Amino acid sequence: MTAKYRKALPVPVRNPVRYPVMPSDKSGRMKMSFYCRLRTLLCVWAALCGIVVSAAALSEREQASVDQFMQFRMEVSACEPDEALARVARYETELFGTEEASSFSPEFRLIMDNLLVLERYNYLYEKDIAHPGLEGLISAQNDENESRLKNAKGARVDTWLYCTAGDVISCCMQFMPVTKAMNRGLVIKKYYDTAVSQDPDCAYALMNTAQWYFHAPAIGGGSKKKALDYFERAIAAARTPAESFYAKILCSQALFDGGSTERSAALLAEATALCSESRYAAHIKKLNDAGYSLFYYMLNRAKIDAELR
Repeated sequence: MTAKYRKALPVPVRNPVRYPVMPSDKSGRMKMSFYCRLRTLLCVWAALCGIVVSAAALSEREQASVDQFMQFRMEVSACEPDEALARVARYETELFGTEEASSFSPEFRLIMDNLLVLERYNYLYEKDIAHPGLEGLISAQNDENESRLKNAKGARVDTWLYCTAGDVISCCMQFMPVTKAMNRGLVIKKYYDTAVSQDPDCAYALMNTAQWYFHAPAIGGGSKKKALDYFERAIAAARTPAESFYAKILCSQALFDGGSTERSAALLAEATALCSESRYAAHIKKLNDAGYSLFYYMLNRAKIDAELR
């Protein structure tokens, strides 16, 4: 495929943030692409203020548990959806079924719940973008986050909770009425901004912020240049193989979308070397070979899947 027709496409998502795609039905639910939603949302972004809270850090043991889960996510990306879902269920049972679980802080439990739910959501979505279990799963988790953050009222909130709560909102937007989706969509950016301000070296927060800048229209604050900068910062900040894996994959797709296909391929190869059996990485290479990027795929999955089938 020539450069003229080369587009950017996202794959069944094991990346930190999923932006579902779908225009409005009679019930008023969101079925618009993430890009279109942001174009509307960002018109009023400048009027909103940021979140002001003091930062709390997870304990060393809790942070280690988060890191272990991120490693698990990378490894399980080698599995077919049903096997991955079964492994996620076993992971949850093992995590919360130990004596040590009684010492987990409520905030850490919620962060891990968010990560587990997001992983389930991703694999259910990969199986069927209209899976009947998606809405109930993600909406209930969003309610948990909203309750926790609403009651914080200036108390300390961890960077990882802001990041994962923003991720959950992004998955919920397709199920919300338009007005509510506009409001909550802006909250995502505020959460990511707060996460980065609290911990400028959190690779997960940097990746999420990068994706926001990538998808947002220029008139609303989006910038491909800023997105690439944040992706590169995420690579530099990565502390673990899993963080490096996801940061390099996402950065490679920003490069591909911008026409830097050789640099993109080299970075994707580096990521793949960290998890050679990953279906996620293999699928992205297949997309790139067909002339699409991961980000384009995220908004055009049905069309691309039909073409590549």
